[in-house]
Amino acid sequence: MEDTPSRKLIDYVRKLTKTQSIALVDSINSRIKETGRRVPEPHELSMTALARRLYIYALKLGMDHTEAAGLPTPQYTQVKDELIEFSRELAIEGVKPPGEKDVDNFCSLKVRIRGSTRPGIYFLIALFLLKKEEEGVFADEFYQTAIPLCEMRLGSNITVFLARALNTDADAKRRARPFPNIRPPQPASDLPIVATRYLHHRFHGDQADRFFREYRSESDGNAHFIVYRSRRSKPTELIKSFLAIEPLAQSTSAKDLRYHPTLHIYQAPVDAGSTLRGSPGRIVPLESGLYIIGGQRSEPLRDGKATPLREPRPFRTIELLYFPWTTIENAHLFSGLMFAANNDGVPLVARICARPTLISRSDNLAIGEVKLSELSTSLEQDRQAEMAIATEEDPDKFLCVYDEFGSLEGLADRIAVLCNNGPFEGEWEATRDFEKDGKPVDTRAIRRAVEDAFSDITRIGDDARPFDLWQDLRFPPLTLE
Repeated sequence: MEDTPSRKLIDYVRKLTKTQSIALVDSINSRIKETGRRVPEPHELSMTALARRLYIYALKLGMDHTEAAGLPTPQYTQVKDELIEFSRELAIEGVKPPGEKDVDNFCSLKVRIRGSTRPGIYFLIALFLLKKEEEGVFADEFYQTAIPLCEMRLGSNITVFLARALNTDADAKRRARPFPNIRPPQPASDLPIVATRYLHHRFHGDQADRFFREYRSESDGNAHFIVYRSRRSKPTELIKSFLAIEPLAQSTSAKDLRYHPTLHIYQAPVDAGSTLRGSPGRIVPLESGLYIIGGQRSEPLRDGKATPLREPRPFRTIELLYFPWTTIENAHLFSGLMFAANNDGVPLVARICARPTLISRSDNLAIGEVKLSELSTSLEQDRQAEMAIATEEDPDKFLCVYDEFGSLEGLADRIAVLCNNGPFEGEWEATRDFEKDGKPVDTRAIRRAVEDAFSDITRIGDDARPFDLWQDLRFPPLTLE
């Protein structure tokens, strides 16, 4: 016989002694009955939902026996007979077959406040509806139209509710849980959940999935990236962090919702307490680019592990990483923007850049603050670590970035430029209505004045170029204080 949830439920209760079975059935029955007097909690099984489903089932039976011109009458007698037969098949102590008017009263909600006194009646009806669900009865087009959208998952709700009751009973009796994969309900919390959905074209979802698969690691199945941004208090230093993107996951609340979970791990600088924080999130692929939306919590990670992130704790701020499609499709060093918060919780906006890496764990990477003067040394350490684990297919995807700008120093310079929060070349303009020596002052005049002021400053070394205001003057992230 097929090992369905209803079969597991029935088999477990049948193995109990008469006294144990009666007590368990009565407990479940009472909990369902209680919901008729108030609004049920999310983890409870609503008596009203059971009554509505049984009524719709009886109404459909009436439609099948009624000519097209006539009005259907719910076939309560036929439903009662089916329940009587089902209760005999169950042969469970504590469950009695319905009486003459039990089904009528139940479906009409005449028993909503006081409930039925028939032993095990709600437990019987819940199992009966679950069995019909498993047989595909409610997949019929009529039911898909008649059943309220919020009760489409009633069969799943019945399974979870009864499975939790049986697991609790098994724990009390020190028996093996019949449903070990069903978790207990979340405890009551004063932390409300903000549910948000984003609509995106399938094309952009496919783009995001291709991006993930392009850099997916064979070691753990995730894609990993090293992210850089300037420090708020010391813009001549960068913050180096670690981003992991997981394979497509299926939403537990919506069958058609799939997404890539993410985890961004950030190490605060030494002078800021060296706190390790993690931001769980997910990819949102939109027309303008790839967004990674997550949240930062006040509490640091424990031992660098992501497990605490699964706990229901509030976020202190939203974290948003944005990369235009053009930058991730045409380069191995992606430029973008970040909205986040520093270690003190101060919100900030910064330019960022990221690059794919073969390193699959943040604790195998020196994250945290990196001085610009030491960035090439940090890059060399990363390269050595990646070369040690690279396969023959990896250099074109992961290691070519080290040679793309001529040298490690060239790569370090490019990272510095992409993380500089000053405007890029040509992206600034002078305001109007200023003059000097009676002549209007425009952007060119200001640029010439700046160049003249810094004309005697040149870079040390082989690249003895003149000082460039926007490339060489470091700007910290924009803060919102």
